[in-house]
Amino acid sequence: MRKVLLCLAVLLLFASYCFAETPVKTIRVSVQVRDGTPSIAGAKAVVDYLSGTEETGEHAIKLKNAENQTLYQLLVYMGTVAFPPYGAEMNEEDLNKFYENAEKNFDKTIWLPYMEKAKYVVLEGVDGEIARFDLGVLCNKNGRCDSAENFLSCEQDCPLNKADNYCLPLTDKICDPDCAKGVDPDCTEETPEPTPTPAIAPKPAADFTLPVAIAVAALAIVLVLLLKRKPKPSK
Repeated sequence: MRKVLLCLAVLLLFASYCFAETPVKTIRVSVQVRDGTPSIAGAKAVVDYLSGTEETGEHAIKLKNAENQTLYQLLVYMGTVAFPPYGAEMNEEDLNKFYENAEKNFDKTIWLPYMEKAKYVVLEGVDGEIARFDLGVLCNKNGRCDSAENFLSCEQDCPLNKADNYCLPLTDKICDPDCAKGVDPDCTEETPEPTPTPAIAPKPAADFTLPVAIAVAALAIVLVLLLKRKPKPSK
């Protein structure tokens, strides 16, 4: 019995981990480094995997509310791994220039959790704030579906049956015109084929509370049963 309960607890912990690794609603943040200076070039709501913390990072990217309070933060490494063009013959001087340019000019994409109360994305270094981006562009509520908006972040400006340059193949009896033929199950043969736009099929947002609570409860049951188990009397 004890082995069965221990196996159950391990399986629950494993299931919790797998559940947390599913795609969720995120804010995709585009960071640019030009001449060694980082900036936040844009943001968009998408369904994707969350970025993990980068232990070697000396920068932090944060989500902040209207009162400038930090809601979420992630350590990031503001660097890149670059390789010279395949087959290119470069001397040592050219290689040094190539790597120096790569370190000072690159793009980085970071996926942060989507939070309704988040108003800013802020990039901070060891000396304080470096860049700030206003997330108000994700939904400006002007009646038009602008480039930074889509159904995920601004349903009122970008209803699902209108084009917003992001495919959401939901089974909801609404054909998303951004999905390529055969992607959205609600689109029929008569639906005009749009320009294909890649997107990860949305899944329910990962809720860490339930799987963690189940795992903790299972471990607690195991510990209680082990403590209650009385030793057999010696003969």
